[in-house]
Amino acid sequence: MMKNLDQKQRKVIQKEKAYLEGLLTGIENTDEYFREARETLTCDRNEMISMLTDTIETSAEGSEKNSAEEQKSKLLEYMEMEKSVESLIRNKGFTDAFVLITDRSVNVTVQAETLSDRDAAKILDIVIRETGRSVDDVVIQAKAV
Repeated sequence: MMKNLDQKQRKVIQKEKAYLEGLLTGIENTDEYFREARETLTCDRNEMISMLTDTIETSAEGSEKNSAEEQKSKLLEYMEMEKSVESLIRNKGFTDAFVLITDRSVNVTVQAETLSDRDAAKILDIVIRETGRSVDDVVIQAKAV
């Protein structure tokens, strides 16, 4: 069962990676871009949570169950942090923001024509404070209106 879970996890990671590589950049309407990005991520994450929940419920006590519980907990924590960071960024005056947290990075896309160094520093401060990640783990980009 863990083998199937790993394959499904890879599928979700590949979808997230595809987003990061710009599959959604063809969307012209910025509001549509942020909406689609959130919908895609939510769908992928809900699928992963469902698989992990099934594993937790059907596995006997042991490493497989413990691993699924840890992964689910981490995923839920990432989702909570993403919402918090997005909200804090909007509170700094940005129209919208999309945050994707993975084990290796935090990717932030804000609705703006360009980002000044000052704006990037504000966003970076929020991300580091809320996630505990290092500067090297954070990628910030603007999505033009």
